[in-house]
Amino acid sequence: MEALSAVVDTSVLLRAENGDAQALDRLERLVAGDASWGVAAVTLYEVLCKGSAPKTWREFYRELFASCEVLPITEEIALAAAEVNRTLRTPLRAPDALIAAAASSVGAILVTADEDFLRLPGLAIELLRPC
Repeated sequence: MEALSAVVDTSVLLRAENGDAQALDRLERLVAGDASWGVAAVTLYEVLCKGSAPKTWREFYRELFASCEVLPITEEIALAAAEVNRTLRTPLRAPDALIAAAASSVGAILVTADEDFLRLPGLAIELLRPC
C-alpha cells in the first residue's frame, strides 16, 4: 500500500452531501490530486447505511471509495482506539475513535469537520471551517 497523505472523516462527506462548498472543494482536490488518500472502513459503513441517502449519493460514494484506499479496522487499530479512549475524560464515539486510530496507523492527516478530534494529542488534523 502506498503511503496515504490524508484520511477523510465521515463529517466531511456528510457536509459535502449537504452542499457545503468547502467540503466539496476538498474532496475534489483529493480526487484530482497526485497524493494517495483514503477513508476508514467505518466511514464507508456510516455513509452507506443511511436509509435516507438518495440513490445518487450512494452511487457517488461507491465510486468515490473505489478511487481511494479503504483502511480496514484491524485488531491493532481497535486496540489503539480503545487505548486512546481510555485516556480521555469524555471518550470519543466508537466510530470516531476507530477513524482516528486508522489515520494515525498510516501516519496520515485526518481531514475532518469535527472539532472533537482536536482533543487527541499527536493526531495530525486538517479541520474544515465550521459552516
